[in-house]
Amino acid sequence: MGGTHVDCALSWFVHGASPIESETFASPKACHRLDGIVVSDYGLNELRKVEIRGQSYFIKKYHRRGRGLRRYLGRSRARAEWENILLFQSLGIPTPRLVAYGEYGQSGVIVTAALPDVCDLQAYSQHELSSRFVESVIDRLSRYVRTLHHNGFVHNDLKWRNILAKPDGEQVYIIDSPLGRHVPRVLMARRIVKDLACLDKVAKYSLTRTQRLRFYLRYKDRDRLRSEDKQEIMRIQLFFKDRE
Repeated sequence: MGGTHVDCALSWFVHGASPIESETFASPKACHRLDGIVVSDYGLNELRKVEIRGQSYFIKKYHRRGRGLRRYLGRSRARAEWENILLFQSLGIPTPRLVAYGEYGQSGVIVTAALPDVCDLQAYSQHELSSRFVESVIDRLSRYVRTLHHNGFVHNDLKWRNILAKPDGEQVYIIDSPLGRHVPRVLMARRIVKDLACLDKVAKYSLTRTQRLRFYLRYKDRDRLRSEDKQEIMRIQLFFKDRE
């Protein structure tokens, strides 16, 4: 179902796709030829939404490998993103289905299947959140973030807009992780604080103190705070001080 394509690509894979998807997304050129709606264009990458026989897909094209040293060294942002999607799947963390991906020259393309009836938490936060919705999201998201951190992985951009949920909160997905990576254990403490502080930037305005505490306790998988937890919570609250 996957393999290297000869279309001047360093690598191109159709990953676990249907015959229609294999044909539609057979190469980077095939992806570029598809008409769709531009969802975002940040210079480094462009995100388009296309519809094929009633199914929506997102095509993300990276125009270059990344910023700074990443333009020349290490894995590209495109590769980091698809490898992280595969990691999430292996850890049982819900994320959009990866359809096709690859690199060619300085560019990269990632195709994912759109999730029906989802919205990001940032958009949900513009409305009053029901306690049932919040409780359901807290239960799932705390487990997913704990799983990532216990496996030595940090997301590095764990904002509410990068978390999708169904309206009832019964399904939660983590997306958009080109900056995520495994880090040495000696560096994990600060990176964990950053991930949790990213989540709390919106949570402190949208959730109650009790709900925020509930998330932290479930993330820690314990019933009450320890002294070291209180110190970590303080670091979380101060992480973005004077930077917001």
